[in-house]
Amino acid sequence: MQSLIPTSAYRRFFSRYSAGMGGRLTGCVAALVLVCSCHPAAAAEATWTFAAKAPFSSSPAVASGFVYVGCFDGSIYCFNAANGSPVWLVKSGGPVYSCPAVLGGKVFIGSNDKTLYCLNAKTGQTVWEFQAGDVIQASPAVADGYVYIPSFDKKLYCLDAATGAEKWEYDVQHADFYSTPAVADGYVYVGGQEPNMLCLDAKTGARVWEVDAGGDVQTSPSVTGEYVYIGVETGSVRCLDKKTGAAVWEFDMPGMVLASPAVINGKVYIGGTDKKVYCLDAATGTELWEYETGGVINSSPAVTSGYVYIGSSDYSVYCLDAKTGEKVWDYKTGGIVYGSPAVVDGAVFIGSFDDTFYCLPAAAGDFGSWPMFRHDCARTGVGQGYCLAEKLLGKQDKSLATLRLFRDQVLAKSSMGKKLINLYYTYGGQLGKLCGRYPLAGRTAKYLLRAVVPVIGLSIN
Repeated sequence: MQSLIPTSAYRRFFSRYSAGMGGRLTGCVAALVLVCSCHPAAAAEATWTFAAKAPFSSSPAVASGFVYVGCFDGSIYCFNAANGSPVWLVKSGGPVYSCPAVLGGKVFIGSNDKTLYCLNAKTGQTVWEFQAGDVIQASPAVADGYVYIPSFDKKLYCLDAATGAEKWEYDVQHADFYSTPAVADGYVYVGGQEPNMLCLDAKTGARVWEVDAGGDVQTSPSVTGEYVYIGVETGSVRCLDKKTGAAVWEFDMPGMVLASPAVINGKVYIGGTDKKVYCLDAATGTELWEYETGGVINSSPAVTSGYVYIGSSDYSVYCLDAKTGEKVWDYKTGGIVYGSPAVVDGAVFIGSFDDTFYCLPAAAGDFGSWPMFRHDCARTGVGQGYCLAEKLLGKQDKSLATLRLFRDQVLAKSSMGKKLINLYYTYGGQLGKLCGRYPLAGRTAKYLLRAVVPVIGLSIN
């Protein structure tokens, strides 16, 4: 089958439009808006692929003709976007779920080794490093000369983007931070566990408001106009007043919500563990359409002016018509797709759990002009898989660290382990609701989990 976009044509477009970006693009986007007119395509075939030695669950960033992405083995890659050839590789000390932000010739990305890295975008050379008190799985937001990054040490840090020096920190004291912050109009919006949604002053870190969203907010807020849109783990999308945090509307979904909403042209696009992609009216929350994939969705959508691109745990990347929800094409990878696509200049960049990174042609004609988006990244990757364990054992239980190590060092390195993780995502939401509905089931699951943790610990050591 011929590629939908000939490689030579793709390179011409990419060279033409990427040269002037100057590193001003922040990656790991939940909403990527390309101003373009698009025409459907029948199917997708990869323009290029890169075979790594571990899964990709981080979402990529694309800037100035290069693709930046983290890998499960701790690698941070820079690829030539036109042909996929590696430009540089930096090894961190732990799995990388964090999505890179690229700004001013620098790449900002976190790692499970508790470090936020600032790297030279051209060479990969370290500019500075910041050591947090625990794992960093969220993604950095960069705005007005500062980097905002949450950590599992229950703190949100504000750092000087040039030096890495800490300006302020906000301590929630009793819950981990998973959500990637959104920065708009001098305020930082970030989801959490208790409280579920925070608004802080970007300069001082002072709390402006906090609200109980009815469940953990592990996803990234989308800030558009006067409103903040969030996905709530318990199964809903909420629209809040940006100034006060007051609820405007709520849309309930059958499963869990572990992906971030994308808001564009008066519509909200989001996926859930019920395997569906939803399109809602941004003003009212009314459902406009839905499309069912073959697996749980943890991927946040990338939305152009005419299409929605999203990954699923059924191993596929989907391109849907943004107006109708009809499938334009899908591409089958060899593993679960947790990360979110980046769509730039006619190309869709996405990693898979099959240890492969893909460049796919976008819908024919979907080249766009300059990409326009805010930095907004879902908490993607297998790090999301401990929601049920946290609920059963408690968020402060030390067994969770053992479970994370088992996932990182054992499960994700074998094909059987990857299948088990996939089953968890497929049925984890249903199990969680079952345990909540029937206390005996919850107590039994908790007992079994505690019994198996010592055995898991032996397999690690």
